[in-house]
Amino acid sequence: MNFPEHFFEKEIRWDFEISEMMKRAWAAELELVEIIEEICSRHDLHYFATGGTLLGAIRHKGFIPWDDDIDLTMLRSDYNLLIKYLPDELPGGIVISGMHSPNERLQKANLCPHLRIIADEEYWSFPDYLNRFHGFPYPRIGIDIFPLDYISTDDQLLDYQLSAYYALNFTVQNWDLYIKENKLNDQLQYIEKMCNVKFDRTKYLPTQLLRTIDQIAQMADPTISTKLTNMQYSAGSTQRPLYGREDFWYAETLIVPFEHTQMRIPKHYHEILSEFGDYMTPVKFTADHEYPFYKTQEKELRRMFDEAGIDTDIETFCRNWMIAAGRS
Repeated sequence: MNFPEHFFEKEIRWDFEISEMMKRAWAAELELVEIIEEICSRHDLHYFATGGTLLGAIRHKGFIPWDDDIDLTMLRSDYNLLIKYLPDELPGGIVISGMHSPNERLQKANLCPHLRIIADEEYWSFPDYLNRFHGFPYPRIGIDIFPLDYISTDDQLLDYQLSAYYALNFTVQNWDLYIKENKLNDQLQYIEKMCNVKFDRTKYLPTQLLRTIDQIAQMADPTISTKLTNMQYSAGSTQRPLYGREDFWYAETLIVPFEHTQMRIPKHYHEILSEFGDYMTPVKFTADHEYPFYKTQEKELRRMFDEAGIDTDIETFCRNWMIAAGRS
């Protein structure tokens, strides 16, 4: 993917400074979207921008200035097919992480109940990684893809889905705490009884819990319900109410400007974004993770630079690297 010469320059948008490094992260993520676009197009699968990516497409014609990731969503039927096709069709060095990977190392790279596509750090040399991802130096750059599942019309089943999903996901996200407090086995037994499953204690357990979550999310009958939800958000907190979206809102796709390229969004984006109130009025720093996402990696990369005798700051090093490569 080619970017305009000025794209990687630091700039101010909506009174917020976007660094060169963030621009490189954005570019790397857009490279991954292009890969998903190619695979989906070959198989007539449909994805849409969601969350902050959808809002950015409408309000900013690109990234929200203080956002640092890309979120996509798909109807469950297309989502499951994409997972089926990805292992054979992803290019070298781009992999599935998390529960859908057969590789335990990559399963541990993403302990979340959704699909994440990343660059595998074991495939790339550092120079090749910089060249492929526009001078972005931090490993495992990725994008998230969330399934949209139907909401059960059976209140009892729906209550079970939400409570079981929440219990499973909470356990995975607090895994180390359960171990520290010597409560993990009791929690696993509780979940096994709740979900009528038996986990194999000889295999990687968090992946087994996440795969159980994925099955629970798909329990509603799609021939009866007309409403969709991202179950991860709906069951993500006991304080968050379930929201439902009409399935016809995702029946048609619009292609809109996004930075210097394009993004696919649902035709009924207004109805979707209106769930969150006046979406055209910006509210800064509403993400559920630390900004920027690579902040915790800076210290380790700085240590590596020091050991290699590189005394320039990381951003300057990456800029100079890309200038030398003729890809500034």
